[in-house]
Amino acid sequence: MKRLSKSDLKIVGRIKVGSKSPEIPQVSSFRSDKKYMEILQQAQGSYDAFLDLRLRSARNKRFYRGNQWGDIIVVNGEKMTEEEYLLRQGKPALKQNLIRPPVRNIIGQYRSSPFKSVVYARNKEDQTASEMMTVALEGVYTANDGKKRDARQLETFLIKSAAIYSTSYSFDSERMRPIPKFRAVPLNRFFCDPNMEDVNGDDIKIIGEAVDMSLLELLSTYAKSIKDEEDLRKIYASVRSYISSTAFDEKKLESLSLLIPQSIDLCRVIKVCIKEGNWRLKVHDYADGTYELFPIEDKALIEAEIVARQTLSKENGIEVPMIEYEEAFIEEWKYYHLTPTGHCLWESDNPYMHNSHPYVFEFYPMLDGAVWSMVEDMIDQQKMVNRMVILQDFIISASAKGVLLVPEEAIPDDMTIEDFAEEWVKYNGVIKIKTKKGVQLPKQIVANSTNLGINDMINLQIKFMQDITGVHSAIQGKQASAGTPASLYAQETANASLNILDYLETFASFCKRRDYKIIQLIKQFYKDKHYQLNGGRNVSEDAKWYDPDLIRNIQFDNEISKGTDTPAYRMVVDDMLWQMLNGRFISIEMFLEHSSFPFSDKLLSSIKSQQEQLAQGGPGAMNPEMINELQGQVPQSSPQNMALMQRLYTGSKQPINQ
Repeated sequence: MKRLSKSDLKIVGRIKVGSKSPEIPQVSSFRSDKKYMEILQQAQGSYDAFLDLRLRSARNKRFYRGNQWGDIIVVNGEKMTEEEYLLRQGKPALKQNLIRPPVRNIIGQYRSSPFKSVVYARNKEDQTASEMMTVALEGVYTANDGKKRDARQLETFLIKSAAIYSTSYSFDSERMRPIPKFRAVPLNRFFCDPNMEDVNGDDIKIIGEAVDMSLLELLSTYAKSIKDEEDLRKIYASVRSYISSTAFDEKKLESLSLLIPQSIDLCRVIKVCIKEGNWRLKVHDYADGTYELFPIEDKALIEAEIVARQTLSKENGIEVPMIEYEEAFIEEWKYYHLTPTGHCLWESDNPYMHNSHPYVFEFYPMLDGAVWSMVEDMIDQQKMVNRMVILQDFIISASAKGVLLVPEEAIPDDMTIEDFAEEWVKYNGVIKIKTKKGVQLPKQIVANSTNLGINDMINLQIKFMQDITGVHSAIQGKQASAGTPASLYAQETANASLNILDYLETFASFCKRRDYKIIQLIKQFYKDKHYQLNGGRNVSEDAKWYDPDLIRNIQFDNEISKGTDTPAYRMVVDDMLWQMLNGRFISIEMFLEHSSFPFSDKLLSSIKSQQEQLAQGGPGAMNPEMINELQGQVPQSSPQNMALMQRLYTGSKQPINQ
């Protein structure tokens, strides 16, 4: 029976899974019509709906960075920043940045025990393929420098309550091959459905970002002919050569709009993914248990396959798994790349096997649709601490500090008040004074302006900040007070980590959804069998070879687990292996294969080489007659020595009991 192959049946829109690269349907010209303008208006409305979140995020970032006197206040009808008001009072805008240490601590907690995606198949017999996909996913993670990217995304998540990644499959010019990629999308460039309520954003209808690129990059991406180049140059005729006078300017990103590029030398492209409805065939193939969607045009192809299976069943008298299908109106993602003027540079049905948009995002905590960050929770306490510091500075500067009170009658006739003051502060100075009845002696006044409760108020606000963030002194590694038992301090550290668990687990869920899309990209675009160099020592040799034929029809899921590549974990494992070796539960080869000692690989290779020589009677093997002679010279009362001789003869690597 000629059966439809998966390359024929697995059709996503107009792009077949299995092609080396998706065949992008080209627009005959860069049209601008009502449809594209409506999509652009929807994108603009969604972008504007995020204005409040962008403004609050910019304020949170200011406080995190240390610019904590930038809020606008009104004084006598005049608007000014708090810092400007303090400078007009002749005082510096002092601050003690207590926001950044808790954030750095949480990032350090993540760095010390990072997350790791483990891929597993739905069928137990496909575990080799699962291990193979796990290795492939780790390779993509390493190629994208995932540790650094995730750490920075976690920092953004704690400051802005938003983490956003864009996934894609594109050519890597350094590695000279295409690979799955993921990159962070700034909140100021991102937009999505403002009516979403689901914590994972599964109910959104539109999503996208504003991208700036040079004119050369634009032409290399979208121009497929000389006429396309001419049209694009006309559309972006306002682009000018320009070099910015400032670098690392955060205000450029904060002042972005959807339609205006960041700089006049850049071209703005609005990438939009929007759900549209189409009639599709919902096909259930009982041969492999898959549910798939196909275009209506493939109805005749599927019916022909059904007839072929029915014929095969009648001719051979056997039951053949059949295909069931039905027509259904399905919501599907469609991709558009638009210009600010409403021209369509590129449009396509969904080119990816995951049948979704390429973005992964996380907003926290999505409580009844509300979003706020950990840094935002700390701002009020930070402002109170800063005000207490400023108040202390005001009080000290306005207090008497060694003021000298001198009655005029006590000043000698031959001295002025200046001479008196100079002699007063002189080392070993002598002042003659006139004493009269009722006239007080000169007196120096020093005001005690420290015991006003300000320090207690500052300590109280710091304690409030620790309670709000959950980052207490124990989890920060601060020294415990005298007499604190080690077990109690360890328990306090464990309990303190529970306060930040929700942030870390939410971020782990975000990474899990990103990795799932990466898995689908690997499954879709990796077509050649190749050796995976990042397999490591604890991976089977079969899993180090990526075989696309083996994983083509396997359904994968992934789960996030805590990373085990930490010094503490390796120390525990090595200690356990050492005990098993001494107890004769494992051989020296097994010990070296699974331990993390620096010399393990080299020593294991030497042992295997020596074993081969012993097996072949090579130079490394001892003559049996020589061994017998040595055994005769060994005292029979020494079991350890006899065991040593036995090891030399047999080549055993078993330990010897002392």
